[in-house]
Amino acid sequence: MGMWDALRKAQKKVTDRVETILGYEPEVNPSAFRREMLDRLGSKAVVNANGRSFPFGRVVVRLQPKTMKQHAAFEEAFVREDALKSYLEHGLKEEQIRCPENFQVRVELRDVSSPEGENPGPEFELDCIRLNVLRLEDVPEVKLVVTRGAAERQTYQLKKERILIGRPAEVLDREGRIVRKNDIVFLENEDEIGASVANAHARIWHDFERRGFWIMDEGSRYGTRIMRTGSIIEVPGGEPDGIQLQSGDDLFFGQAGLHFEML
Repeated sequence: MGMWDALRKAQKKVTDRVETILGYEPEVNPSAFRREMLDRLGSKAVVNANGRSFPFGRVVVRLQPKTMKQHAAFEEAFVREDALKSYLEHGLKEEQIRCPENFQVRVELRDVSSPEGENPGPEFELDCIRLNVLRLEDVPEVKLVVTRGAAERQTYQLKKERILIGRPAEVLDREGRIVRKNDIVFLENEDEIGASVANAHARIWHDFERRGFWIMDEGSRYGTRIMRTGSIIEVPGGEPDGIQLQSGDDLFFGQAGLHFEML
């Protein structure tokens, strides 16, 4: 039995175990999600004289379960024993798609931050990152000043390709493993401002190809908004394309606020 056949057999056992524990429902059936992820990665392959190649050095899979039942299924089927990581790496190889040296797949499982049924975002996101363009010296420095609510610091001056905003400094899964570290951490005080910020509320990232900063809401309950020259721009929840930022924007995460400037 080849490596890919053995892997698929192991994945089927996991799927059967999930169905035995949680029942067979579309929302907790991992097979369709797994196949869709591999298809999306395969669609990004480019064809050249040497065949098909994958032009990205790193893939980050962000699992965003909508219910506790789905969270348990994702954890069992995707996170345990690096099952999804192995499936995607071997799946690309089986489809004869060459990946760069030191190719990496990282899987992040988020908590169910919104009441069940209220998260409009997709169940997963795929970030494909070109490692050869991730040069820290090319990332502009930004300053984010807290304008509403309380955070670990009043002013953040950062030179990072990705800035994560949320409430705890570290987001843990059900087994206490760290799945996310927030760069800007709002505090939950006696008022409601901090409580309106989700554990994994939003992210800001620098797009090297489009030469700018973008922001996306990660399916938070109270949403993310931009105030620009007196107008409010709603950031769609769970949309990976996000909204481009401009220096001077005021950002709101639920009731908490930041002022964004590029230095």
